[in-house]
Amino acid sequence: MSLRLIRNFIKQTNESKTLHLEASICLFLAKLLVVSLPFKKLAPKLGIHGKESIDNLSDEDYRTVKQLSKAITAVSRNVPWSSKCLDCAFAAKLMLRRRKISNTLYLGVAKDEQGKMIAHAWVRTGEFYITGGEGSKKYAETGKFSD
Repeated sequence: MSLRLIRNFIKQTNESKTLHLEASICLFLAKLLVVSLPFKKLAPKLGIHGKESIDNLSDEDYRTVKQLSKAITAVSRNVPWSSKCLDCAFAAKLMLRRRKISNTLYLGVAKDEQGKMIAHAWVRTGEFYITGGEGSKKYAETGKFSD
């Protein structure tokens, strides 16, 4: 961990520090789940398959969702392991579920420039993408899980 990261962490508010710590823990748990369990064991824990979440964000929920998104993005770049889109999506799901905020986790596939199949995961609530929203439009949706 660099000195710059430590300085930036110290400058944050207590609320932000707590959120970053929670994001770190959730990303770690997500990574453990992804590497240790087959997807068919994980899928039932993601929510209702094939269902879309309801769009009922209050102003306070919207503020919370924006903060969660920023925390997951910042922490995922700085943890000592690789946090891919699926890890971030699972972490977002855990954090949103804890706050009882309705959301949908999407899985999709596409082909890269060489024609090789690639996958992506993203989480959305209302019109707001918490994780993985950038580029998600180019993926064909293969599954969704809603709380």
